[in-house]
Formats: sequence, structure tokens, C-alpha cells
Amino acid sequence: MVNDPGKMMKKTGISKPKKRIVKHSKKAWRVTDIKDVEYYLEDQRLVERLGGSFEEKADQELFIVDTPSEESTPQEKHNEKKKKKRGTSPLRCFKILEPLTAVQDPISKRNTGKPSLPRYLRKKNLAGHKSKLARGPQISSNDDRKAYDIWSDGTPLERQPQVVKINSADLFPQVKRHLLESTCDRVMDRPRHRLDKVSKLPAVEVPDPGQSYNPTFADHQNLMLKAHLIEAEKEEAKAKINRKVEDMIKNVAGLPTEENWMAEMCQGLGDEDDNDADSGIAEEDKDLKLDRGSRDHMKAKTRKQRRKAKLIKMEKNKLKEAKEKVQKEQNIFRVKSIGKEIAAEEKRHKEAAERRAKRKEMKAYQPLFLGPHKFEPQPIEINLSKEISGSLRRVRAEGDLITDRFKSLQKRNIMEPRKLRMPKKVKVKKYERNSHKMSHP
Repeated sequence: MVNDPGKMMKKTGISKPKKRIVKHSKKAWRVTDIKDVEYYLEDQRLVERLGGSFEEKADQELFIVDTPSEESTPQEKHNEKKKKKRGTSPLRCFKILEPLTAVQDPISKRNTGKPSLPRYLRKKNLAGHKSKLARGPQISSNDDRKAYDIWSDGTPLERQPQVVKINSADLFPQVKRHLLESTCDRVMDRPRHRLDKVSKLPAVEVPDPGQSYNPTFADHQNLMLKAHLIEAEKEEAKAKINRKVEDMIKNVAGLPTEENWMAEMCQGLGDEDDNDADSGIAEEDKDLKLDRGSRDHMKAKTRKQRRKAKLIKMEKNKLKEAKEKVQKEQNIFRVKSIGKEIAAEEKRHKEAAERRAKRKEMKAYQPLFLGPHKFEPQPIEINLSKEISGSLRRVRAEGDLITDRFKSLQKRNIMEPRKLRMPKKVKVKKYERNSHKMSHP
């Protein structure tokens, strides 16, 4: 049995009578139905968003006459692209010479793209980049990307597109640089010292006249003297080290012995501990007495002492100022001597600058320290007097061409000095398998 009268009315189809509401109070405002007003306002907003009512617009604004365009069809565009691509592709006779393989590159990270243009070729496009920057970035003129002011009068179709232009004169240099870098139009500045040679030494040095296969007696003797002086310096360095080592070995009295070591290790053991403890206590008492006596200087000064110290300081400052004043007055009479001192100082600075320039120039002809090892020049290639035959066929070859070129690279600072390191021989462990052992009776 249904007790709800509302449900009974729905089943029977009888409409519910409207409530009679008093509308002169605020309470009745929440019950008032305003849906028809909201629907009307929503329709008006939609019309405004679409640019006006369709009933009020003319047919020319709503409809467009479809006419055949003069542009080429998609198929024709495709054919044109194909022709252009075919024109840039290599000829068949050259293409068959290229390797034809389906095997992939084992190094997947290898740069297989087209090599970028060198920097000296990129400069040709600098003028175009600068003019592009002067014009400033512009918005595309396509119909679907037109910019217009949404608050201006008229419909969106009637509004004119606003092209955003930037004057390059109003931009800061940093902003211009950022725009060029972000658009990949900026050419990086090349360093000025890119063409400077690291060393002024020639790639192939002219050999000494004494190294000829048939040298004169004087040239050969000069070369022998150079080689002798180099070997004499090496021997002198070895002799100096030997003398130092001999002096150290002779002073054996100061070296530690077993008895001295035992006595040093036994210090602090036995009866000596008590004596050391007593002496330590006496030293601590003495330090305490010294600390107590040293507190006198920490007492605060009296007013009389402060005033006296202030007067002494003022007198010292006055004497110092008077002395400086007299010194300035005396300097007037020694203008000539001051001028000579200035000239001597300038001369000294000039000579020092010349020495620095000379050292810098000489440094260009010397090997630099590019690594942990020092450059060691190649020994002079020389033949003794009895080895000179005077004939190019019977000459005895000295030195090695590869070593000479290797040392030349190191001397011209193209390669760091290196030392030959032979690979270590790995000791192979040998053992005999049980299955291969021969059984003994």
C-alpha cells in the first residue's frame, strides 16, 4: 500500500498543484525559477562568441563561392618534389661504386649525418642573419594564426591582424646574442691565436756541416768538440753525485748502532721514573709561579696613566708631522736629483722589459714542460775520423729517421716528452695435470 501522495499522483497522471508563494520576502527569492532567463543569456553569449547573429549577417559573409584554384594538385606537387630530389641525387654510375651492404654499423653512436659547414663558409651567411635580426621576429600571416585584439570593436573577421615587430636598435647586445644563438644563426668567434705557431723551430733542421759524408777537417773537429762537451757535462754530474754519497758514507760516527738503539729503547724504565716524576712536579710549580707573576700587566690603567699615555702619543704625532713638513720643504731644492732618480727608474724598467721580451723570444725556440717528463735531446750523430770514407756508398749510417722525427715533434711542443715503457712479461703458472703424469713403479 502506497502512503505517499506524491507517488500516487505520478502513477495516476494527475499534476501537482503549484505552491502559492509570497514573493515580497527574501526567503521566496530562493524558490523563484529563473532557468528561462539563464537560457536566454547563455544564447546571447554564444551569439557574441560566434561574432554576431547569423540572421543579421549577409549571404556574402556566410557563404563562399567555390571556384577552381590555380594552384597545382597534390599529385603535381609530389612529382615536382620527386624531380628536385632526383636532381640532387648522385648519378647512377657513381652510386654503384658505393658500398651496398645490409650490415648495420657496429658503432651505433657514430655520426653518420652530413658534415656541417666549416666556420669560414658560415661567414658568407652573416649578412642575411644580420638583416633577419634587423627585421625582427614576425608572426605568420596564415588565416588560422592571425593575431587580433579581442577587446576591439567589430567581428573577428573584420579585425586587421597585428604583426609584432621588434626594432633591433632597442635590444641589448646580450639579447641579440641570445637570439642568434637560439636560432642557430650565430657564428662562434675564432680565437686570434689559432694561427700562431707553438714553436719557431723549423720542422726539419739543417744538419751540422761536420755530419756530412765528406766533411772538412775544421767542421768535423767542431762537431767532435760539441759532442765532447756534452759527454763531459754528463760525467761531471755523475761525479758530483758520487762525491755527495761518499761524504755521507764517511760520516759513519753519527749513524745509529745497536747499543745506541738499546739505550734509547730503555729510557724511562726502572728508577729513572721516580726522578722524572719529581722533576715534572717541580717544573709545574715553577710554571704556576710564573703565571701568577705575569698577571701584573693585566691590571687596568688608572686615569693618570691613560692621560699620560695620550699626551706622549700626541707629542709623537706632532714630531712626525713636523718632520714630514720639513722633508717636503727640503724636496723642493732637490728637484734635479729627483728627476735623475725618476730617469734611472724608468731606464731600469725599460731594461727589464727588454730582458723579458728577449726571454719570451728565446722561449719560442725551446721545448716546454708539457708533461711529467723533461725533454731529452737526441745524442749527436757523429762518425769518428777513421769511420769517414769520403764516399756516399761506403758511409756508415748513424741514428734513426723515425726517432729523429719523434724527437722533432717533442722539441716543437707538438707532442709531450715521453719515455719508453716496455710491457711487463706475465709469469705463466705451469703445472702438470694428473691425467698426464707418468706413473712410476
